Amino acid sequence: MDEGTTYSDIRYIKPLAKWDEIKPFQIIGRRPPGQPRDNLEFESHRMSITDIRTVIEPFSLDIHGFQWLKHDHAFSPTSDPSIDEHIRSLEARLKELLDVEDVFTFQYQFRKAQHDREPS
Repeated sequence: MDEGTTYSDIRYIKPLAKWDEIKPFQIIGRRPPGQPRDNLEFESHRMSITDIRTVIEPFSLDIHGFQWLKHDHAFSPTSDPSIDEHIRSLEARLKELLDVEDVFTFQYQFRKAQHDREPS
C-alpha cells in the first residue's frame, strides 16, 4: 500500500433500470405520514483512498473535477460578519481563478482541523 493510501468499502447507489422512470430520493427532516424516507438501494465497492496532501502533481479542475488551492486569509469564525467576510474572500478568489462573473456559496461547514496540525 502506498504511503497516504488506505482502502475502504464505499457504498454507491445501484444502477437500476427503475431509475429511468423513478428518480432516487432521500428526504431529510419531516415527511408526510406514509412517505418513505428514501427509495435508495446501494452496493459496495472496495476503493483506494489517497490523502491528496501527499500527491506532488497538482490537480486540475478541468481534468480531475476539483482543484486543491491554498487560500491565505486571517479568519476566525467568531461572528457572522467575520464568516461573511471570509466567504466573500473565497468567492473573490474563485471568480479570479475561474474567470467568472458570479460565485454562489450554497452551504458551508467548519471542519475540525486536528488532522492538519503538526504533531505535538
